[in-house]
Amino acid sequence: MSEKLEHKGAAQNNWLIADFADRLGLGSSLRLPGPVIVARADVDPATRGMLAVISTALRSDDAELQDIQLRYWYRRQNGQSQIVHLFEIETSVIDGSVEIEEIYYRNKPILGNLPRDQALRSRELILDALREINLHLREGGSPKKILKILRAWNIHDVIGEEIVLPGQNADGEFKFLVADTFNPAAKGQLKIDGDASLAQALIHGEVNTLDRHRDLDAGEHQTFASNRNTGTTFKALLRKEDQRRSITTRAELLPVMVPPGDDAKPMSNFLSTTWKRNAANEDSFILQAMKFLNTDISRLDADLQIRVLGASYRIMDLFRRRRYH
Repeated sequence: MSEKLEHKGAAQNNWLIADFADRLGLGSSLRLPGPVIVARADVDPATRGMLAVISTALRSDDAELQDIQLRYWYRRQNGQSQIVHLFEIETSVIDGSVEIEEIYYRNKPILGNLPRDQALRSRELILDALREINLHLREGGSPKKILKILRAWNIHDVIGEEIVLPGQNADGEFKFLVADTFNPAAKGQLKIDGDASLAQALIHGEVNTLDRHRDLDAGEHQTFASNRNTGTTFKALLRKEDQRRSITTRAELLPVMVPPGDDAKPMSNFLSTTWKRNAANEDSFILQAMKFLNTDISRLDADLQIRVLGASYRIMDLFRRRRYH
């Protein structure tokens, strides 16, 4: 445990600026000024409900983290969606250390008028939970585990109320309403309305500005594996194009070493998506094109599109792990 500083006659225990990012699970050797974003999205295969968790902060020139937030987004099969502001940390810097002035849960102050010892305990438990959530997301964990992590750190006791996150349960499993599967599915093309970090998470399945090895930036990414029965070696190729008006991702499966007698065929459009930016709001997107096994499904119902979107998340995760399967 790093050294803690005291300020104003031991009225408040503070964290060193150099330690605070690691305390939150947001430390990085890059330490570049600008936005810190760690986000993950996932799709429930049973109900086609969607989840996303977005952890954000701003890093100043002296590596101080500001505007620290954890948000939760869910979308039911019928198209209803909502974003929840779970936690926000209000900080200030004094003599090279970070003072936590308040922590908010769903916009309500937590520390408030708590006695000093209880406020310190509550604060540190919340920081522990946020650290575990951030590391979980950075390691490629599903957002469906967030409630399980919060309960493990007894955050429901800290805030004095039961925590409910629609779309998941305390065992780390999807828990969308079964009734949603009987309600009419959303019609028309799939749309994303939100801020930039949420939109990027829903398009790519993950945003990570801290860990370069998990960043699937624009360009080509590839990995290789062989069919154990035939000996044919395939190259899995992921192409990403982030243009001014659209974002396109295309996965291809190409045989590169084919033994005599095998009739392996390339799948040059195994899965592809193109999202078009809204001209009036660059953080809003509409699904312009989606193909799966060369079949255009962009004009079919949003339910099928979400199924394929969930598959695209898993494909991109394989590339992040440099794996073929």
